[in-house]
Amino acid sequence: MEINANTVAIFQHPSSWFEQTLFPKERPGVAFVNDFTTEESSRRLYTFVKNKKIPAILTLDNTAFASEYYFDRYFFFNEDFHYIISSDGGTHQISFKKIENLILSGGNIFICLCRFIADSIKGSNQSTKPVNLILVKQAIYGNFEKFGKASVKGNERASLNKLIEGVSDEKIINVFKKRLLGIGRDPSENNGYENMFCDHPFQQWLEYSPDVYSFNFFDYAENNILRQINEVAIGHGSKKFNFIFVNINQVDSLLKR
Repeated sequence: MEINANTVAIFQHPSSWFEQTLFPKERPGVAFVNDFTTEESSRRLYTFVKNKKIPAILTLDNTAFASEYYFDRYFFFNEDFHYIISSDGGTHQISFKKIENLILSGGNIFICLCRFIADSIKGSNQSTKPVNLILVKQAIYGNFEKFGKASVKGNERASLNKLIEGVSDEKIINVFKKRLLGIGRDPSENNGYENMFCDHPFQQWLEYSPDVYSFNFFDYAENNILRQINEVAIGHGSKKFNFIFVNINQVDSLLKR
């Protein structure tokens, strides 16, 4: 599938099932209940991109097609998305030939959303401009332990803004380099593979490496100042990607820069 827009919004597996915000009796084997959800922020983002006429992609895991039970846990049902695709584990084969801004929401930042990002990086190779990978912090989640944080009230997961809250720039860069870009990870942590995208064993069959690209990380602060987090670019490739952390209420301001 080919998408020629320069700005696209992604809603990756936006589901309470994957967030694990269910009561334990509803999900056998899960001994905790997370009291966070990205649903409100995901809906706010959907309303924003719809009003701005930004193409929106909703991805559904194969479980959504297997059972009404899983499908009903998705935050969106009758909304008008430009594209709805099946994406097992975040995989896709979309070509973003003119992409400049990819607005990202939903999914676990180091698992299914990471895989979507990795495939999007591969799919945007024909774009002639640097690509902004915009991480909407309140609409993405992950695990506390990735950032060396203890669980809160028994919760193992939280939205990205809570995960990086109070974490030093150096720590954030190190976590994303290792867990998302796969740079500097011990091969024993990933079935013998080194410098491979994403923090999950099923990512091992990726046929491309982050070494051929160049990455920078930015924080779009409350005062609308774009602050670079890393001192030097990560990687030496000519194709440039900018990860930008942004609050849900600042997406419009960021896109207007």
